Amino acid sequence: PAQEWAEQYVGSLRHARQTSSYDAGPFSELSLAATLPVQQVVASYKACERSAGQRLLIFGLLGTLIDYESFASLQPPPQWVRRNLAALAASPHNTLVVLSGRERALLNEWLGDLPIWLVAENGLWIRPPPGWESGGGGGGGAAASGSAASLPASTWEMVAEGVDDSWMASLKPIFKYFEARTPETLTEVQEHTITWHYCDAADEFADVQAVALQSHLVKVSGNAPVEVGLDMKRVEVRPYGVSKGAAISRILEQLSARWRLEQRIESEERLARLTEEPAERLSRRSGSLSPDE
Repeated sequence: PAQEWAEQYVGSLRHARQTSSYDAGPFSELSLAATLPVQQVVASYKACERSAGQRLLIFGLLGTLIDYESFASLQPPPQWVRRNLAALAASPHNTLVVLSGRERALLNEWLGDLPIWLVAENGLWIRPPPGWESGGGGGGGAAASGSAASLPASTWEMVAEGVDDSWMASLKPIFKYFEARTPETLTEVQEHTITWHYCDAADEFADVQAVALQSHLVKVSGNAPVEVGLDMKRVEVRPYGVSKGAAISRILEQLSARWRLEQRIESEERLARLTEEPAERLSRRSGSLSPDE
């Protein structure tokens, strides 16, 4: 009951904020997208190369790489987007991540050949670049030495363990019911999550429907290990503890572990060279001396 009340309350607040002209003071602009400071971004990007630093570039699929119309009609990212991603991944200073709510099979089909990290189902699945498991890939210039398609395919890793999706059969008809009675909406059923999109629907009616759908899903899901979210013109049910932030944390852990391994190998090789050089000089000197000397 407490969870249901909280979900309804938060949903009502979001709806009120979207439909009201109430002055929220210093917080009134938080929902508005600020203009990208292009010059500042470019300067920071170039400064990273001068300092031999590393950049983690994270892109959302919907709204960044493709628009909602392409998303709803299952159109893949255009070729110019793929070329730009490959060009960014070719830099030894860059590691690229593409986040999406789409299922992993579709992401593999659209972007799986690129040397980038993929995150599917809003954080449930992550996939390293091709060749990662064999010690290659990882972005950071992986594309510079050849096509990622020639590298061994990478496997998908489930971020959450023991996912129970037995709830999907009972909740899917509810999503379909709201889709049918709300024009210009879309229900997206993935392997372990279900999402209702209402980006193109009439604002006021769709906002009311979204709050009602969220409330009903919370009530029906009961004690199922899921989270019901309402945000960014969508209502989503996903396994508990799954998020894009958790997926990025897992990727950073793997990148950090790979970096520490590479640093250790480099240190061992440097130490080996330092110990071999005196021995080689001594050997050459001994060989140059005559027996009388």
